[in-house]
Amino acid sequence: TSRRGSCHRPETIKKLILPSAIGASKRPIATPDALTRVLRVAAETDQVACAEVLWAHGALLDPPPPPVADDPKETPPEVACAHGSEAMASWLLEHGASSVRGALREAARANQQECARLLLLRGANVDGGGGGGPTPLDAACEHAAARRLAAHAAADGQRLRGC
Repeated sequence: TSRRGSCHRPETIKKLILPSAIGASKRPIATPDALTRVLRVAAETDQVACAEVLWAHGALLDPPPPPVADDPKETPPEVACAHGSEAMASWLLEHGASSVRGALREAARANQQECARLLLLRGANVDGGGGGGPTPLDAACEHAAARRLAAHAAADGQRLRGC
């Protein structure tokens, strides 16, 4: 289900994370983990303005795995690419997100070709790169996106094995 209404105005986000002017400390009231959860929603719905506010107040672009099993495990770049939010993926990468392998895998799974191309241009490798689990190429082979991902990789000079 879409949570588009959760992060639709940067002013609302600022009010939620900044202390009130009366008698509050200057620290944000939300933790980095909470901010990162909201950043995932912003990534899902391609809301770059909200991402900018959240990042400025401590949201993590490449959070560590969650301590609670039912928390989302996807990084904001993975969420953005799974939902075809190319502008958000680009913004996240420009601001230091480094989880391109997982993001490329999610783009391949969801047949988000423009996000896949963006990630390949940023150095993502379709066939490897640590982390365990299926590679981006494995994910692409499961879908009709395999030919297009292979074409993008070939245009970037990468040789493919597998599908």
